Amino acid sequence: MAQADVIIPATGFVGLASGGVNAACTDLIVAGTLDFDSGVAINVRDVIVQPGGVLNGGFGSLTLSRNFTVLPGGVYNAERLSVAYDTTCGPGAPAAPIPTLGSGMLMALSGALALLATLLPGGVRRRRDTIKGVGR
Repeated sequence: MAQADVIIPATGFVGLASGGVNAACTDLIVAGTLDFDSGVAINVRDVIVQPGGVLNGGFGSLTLSRNFTVLPGGVYNAERLSVAYDTTCGPGAPAAPIPTLGSGMLMALSGALALLATLLPGGVRRRRDTIKGVGR
């Protein structure tokens, strides 16, 4: 039996309200907008938020088996979305942690922390010590 992924296409919109989606161990691919509201998604293998896609968590619930990926240009607004892992659709445990901020904010925060680390006295000293002949 052939199975197809659950896809919200670019410019598409799905609002779960208090309903639900059983992905039957396929991927949930968001290129448009998905509003969980208070809905649920179960038996999801991977979640992929593509560039231009928006996943709004609301008060919903998501159960997946593998990875939760937000590609550059995609947006994940966690809000109060409950995310759980199980082994229904293959081995559990994600290869990468679930993002907790919208991807744009996550990238900005990551860049700001990297800059701050290089400006701190300890960070500069360690960096200078790694270059031969500098810092002696």
